[in-house]
Amino acid sequence: MIRESNLLDFSGLISKSPKMESIFDLIDKVAATASTVLIIGETGSGKELVARSIHTKSNRIDEPFITINCAALSETLLESELFGHERGAFTGAFSRKHGLFEVAHGGTIFLDEIVEMSPMVQTKLLRVLETRSFRRVGGTDTIKVDVRLLVASQEDLREAVLKGTFRNDLYYRLSTITVMIPPLRERKGDIPYLTDHFLDKLAEAHDKPRATVSQDVLDIFSTYGWPGNVRELENVMERAFVLSSNGVLTVDDLPAKFRTMERVRTVDGLPSLEDVKKKHVLTVLKTVRGNKTKAARILGVDRKTLYRMMRNWKIELNVE
Repeated sequence: MIRESNLLDFSGLISKSPKMESIFDLIDKVAATASTVLIIGETGSGKELVARSIHTKSNRIDEPFITINCAALSETLLESELFGHERGAFTGAFSRKHGLFEVAHGGTIFLDEIVEMSPMVQTKLLRVLETRSFRRVGGTDTIKVDVRLLVASQEDLREAVLKGTFRNDLYYRLSTITVMIPPLRERKGDIPYLTDHFLDKLAEAHDKPRATVSQDVLDIFSTYGWPGNVRELENVMERAFVLSSNGVLTVDDLPAKFRTMERVRTVDGLPSLEDVKKKHVLTVLKTVRGNKTKAARILGVDRKTLYRMMRNWKIELNVE
């Protein structure tokens, strides 16, 4: 289990990356304000976690935090969800409905995939930001609201502005403060720590003993591109955890594309890196007649790390 003093666990965002550390600092600063924040990041990179962190560190922590994916709803449904509607506003509107801006009063609304919002709904959202008020669909009463808005997109909204699919004035309203989340492939040094975090999380969720990960798995993880980012890593970890039979997550427990990567690594009969490491550790232990203190010193690791290696590789030497 990895536990380092300079490892940052920021409301579930695990990192040692300087890029992420600067993001954590920015979250701390903006959380105390009422500013709208635009969060840019690839799918699975942790945009909602960043939004939740801002909310939980703000003075709105005890008020609602509501998430809505703009890409998941049609224009009509999104308008009704956000602003509500009056009875008879449209076919099927049999009663008044309170929109999320009313429900979230005093709290935070997180709009994911804001770039998918239609021009009509963009116009209504701009009015809310400018006046802190809105009207329900089919209504005439103006409703005042106090809601903090956090928005996210996989792509730079400036591109959508240039294409004419996103309002320029709304973009400037939303982008006062912008958080750019780096993809996992740009901070691969975090993978062992994220893996460790997910092992803790999985053990608790499945009510099972905490597993470990073979070095071969970590080596493959470090060479993979992770198009789905942290979410993909978590899903791969869960699959391996469920399929693992001996408490050690191995390459055999991974999806086929990772097993293919392992076969490429061991082509032409060459041993894998894990096999080389295991053989070297075993050789050192035999040379020092099982003295783990001496072995750890020769290997350049502490005793705790050596014990973890021996456990993962099922090395048993009783001579001390």
